[in-house]
Amino acid sequence: MTAITIGGAAGAGAPEIGVRLATSLRMDYVSRLALRTLAKKLNATPEAVWMKENHHCGFWERTGHNLARAFEAMGEYGVTDDSLGFPSMAQDPFFGMPPVVPRDRSDELRTEHQDIPDDDYTTELTRVNRGFARKGDVVLVKRAGCSTLQDEEDVIHIGLFASRDHRVARLSNRLNTSSIEAADVLKKWEKRRSAIFNHVNGSNPHDRELYDIIIRTDAADETHIVPFIQNELMQRGVLSESVQARLRSGVLGTN
Repeated sequence: MTAITIGGAAGAGAPEIGVRLATSLRMDYVSRLALRTLAKKLNATPEAVWMKENHHCGFWERTGHNLARAFEAMGEYGVTDDSLGFPSMAQDPFFGMPPVVPRDRSDELRTEHQDIPDDDYTTELTRVNRGFARKGDVVLVKRAGCSTLQDEEDVIHIGLFASRDHRVARLSNRLNTSSIEAADVLKKWEKRRSAIFNHVNGSNPHDRELYDIIIRTDAADETHIVPFIQNELMQRGVLSESVQARLRSGVLGTN
């Protein structure tokens, strides 16, 4: 079984590339599902965990975005096709699902991000990521997958990088906001991600040694990125037998 993590520089396109790769390989895309699982492990609401990861940006409060819109903008869920014709997500959104309940009904559910200690967050984050990776045939996007899974076997780490201007433009489009606002979000997001990586194992998301495959998304036609990754994985012989069988049978797309 194979697990793929997609990380790198904030705003370089991990959610967009991740869902296209998962769709092309018919692998499970894991982002918001990990969020919900993490929330359950932390005895917290998904909203509290998400705000633990993103409250520092301040963007959502300043612009009046509700949390559902924030989740969609940050690549947590969606139901429409993207510009290349791929589904925007490979899993159903967890909105509308039964609410997370405390593991022990005597416990109080954490509803505020301040209620989640950093140590608890990083410990459970590592456990959740390992759980998904060991199931195999998954593409994990965000949440320090490339850091928490460095010692796991059968995990391929893909790092996406791009110039700051390119990343600001992508975030501006994703968040439907000005480039000034997007640049501010990016700066604070990078700081928070670096803190999480450092807390996990002293790593940094910009350290290219973390990644097996590195791609500059600002120097490539995005229609060619997924086929390139797919070919690299095939050449390295790291895909599971089930995925390779589908590739050989021509079941998979080539976008």
